Amino acid sequence: MPSPPTEGAFRAASTANVATMNRDELAEHLVHLRIVRSWSDAAEITANRRARELAAVGAAG
Repeated sequence: MPSPPTEGAFRAASTANVATMNRDELAEHLVHLRIVRSWSDAAEITANRRARELAAVGAAG
């Protein structure tokens, strides 16, 4: 589950209307996207690490 800062960033990024943003709003939107991407990348690394652990003991599917 996302951490609280990530939840806010995801909510902001997923409801944003980029077509109506000014320069400052777009810059903030890009920050929100980077926060969400960083969380997603970390979650993927954790999942891949676990997959390798399972593969090492012959439990990978």
